[in-house]
Amino acid sequence: MKQTNRFMSDMLDFELPETANDVLWRACKPTGATTHDGAVYLSVPFAAQKQALVIQPDESRPHKVHQLVVRAYGDSVIRMTVAFDGQVPGDESVMLEWDASLKSEPLDVRSTADGWEVVDTRGAVRMRIVTKDTPIKFWSDLLPGPPEMFDVTMYPDGHTAVPFMVWDMFFPAQVDSLPLAYVERDGKASRTLFALHARQNEKFAGTGERFAGMNLAGHTFTLENVDALGVNNRRAYKNIPFYVSSKPYGLLMLTTAYMRLSLADISTRAAQGLIDDGVLDLFFIGGGSVERVVYNYRRITGFPRDVPLWSYGTWMSRMSYWTAEQTSEVARKLREGGFPADVIHLDTGWFNEDWVCDWEFSREKYPDPAAYMRQMRGQGFRISLWQRPSIGLNNHLFKEALEKGYIVGPGQNSEQASNFNALEYTAPIDFTNPAAVQWYQGMLAKLFSYGAAV
Repeated sequence: MKQTNRFMSDMLDFELPETANDVLWRACKPTGATTHDGAVYLSVPFAAQKQALVIQPDESRPHKVHQLVVRAYGDSVIRMTVAFDGQVPGDESVMLEWDASLKSEPLDVRSTADGWEVVDTRGAVRMRIVTKDTPIKFWSDLLPGPPEMFDVTMYPDGHTAVPFMVWDMFFPAQVDSLPLAYVERDGKASRTLFALHARQNEKFAGTGERFAGMNLAGHTFTLENVDALGVNNRRAYKNIPFYVSSKPYGLLMLTTAYMRLSLADISTRAAQGLIDDGVLDLFFIGGGSVERVVYNYRRITGFPRDVPLWSYGTWMSRMSYWTAEQTSEVARKLREGGFPADVIHLDTGWFNEDWVCDWEFSREKYPDPAAYMRQMRGQGFRISLWQRPSIGLNNHLFKEALEKGYIVGPGQNSEQASNFNALEYTAPIDFTNPAAVQWYQGMLAKLFSYGAAV
């Protein structure tokens, strides 16, 4: 079906039946700024909008005021957080691995002729808030005046300006992005929304594994880890809520929730995101160069670990090897021909039933896994085993995993996963459950006992 080419539908999905009673709340000018424990707290009123394909204020609803928390880490990272539903997250998160050199930087706030400035201990401006009315040139009585908007610019390194996209509209009711907003469903915040200004010819890269060009400008992505079913589409196995801009700056959107990210696409003037969560947690990362921005990002989330030298070598695979004899023959020919090869990947065919991952070797195809591993290692090969982080309905592990709460129900349609064996249902393993993790690790430990590299 064709898109509507309207922000309220293409970005917010407001044409869907389930959104009929949703309320969009748009950020207005901050009304107060205070400091506490080195952080700055902004009081931001939000105005309700009517359900429509254009922005129309709902005067029947009073404004709601939320606290926006601003924190800094070192001289190149500034964090902006607002919890519309739930608690403001601290520095503890499984997604964060702070480098010892990155220390919390106390912030202060000072008044200006236009509003406030947030400064660090070196006097560098890290955030500028405009509360003064923006002068407008009178055009016509036929159009209403512009709405009150959230006008803020971030300076992650004290130099690089990263402004929120404030006046992204053709006329006041027809907008293409909103700088800061959230969507309320059944009295609770269900989605958060932000938009940053995108310059002409600004380039974007990142978001994890992609199978298209490196420059992501002009595209809208769904950040959801799914089986991509190949490498010729916009689905991705490994999404990361981070991008880097050629400006340069980086943006880490600290969330594990489903996200829509539009980089100069739905609006060519905005890099905007919609997150299925009631908390918006953004890390603005500077450094003066793309290389330094990425380095500072790694100071927040962790540096890559060393991996075995053999993993950098040549991997041999197909879809799929089926038996110990078949791979032994492949290994023999590789060595006889003098071809460099370090790893043989068995892919999906090492189970009793192709694609049905139960973390057990088929004893018909691989009668003695330990002996097979010793043979391959003797020829200088490591063995890699395909697996999937989910349990299918026709997997003998399904009942146990469901009863013990090891999987997340109710699952998803088979079209969301590789499904060459008519798998009717697949449910991901709940790796937030320690018992599920221990159960999963036990199955891997058995494979490791054979000498497998998985």
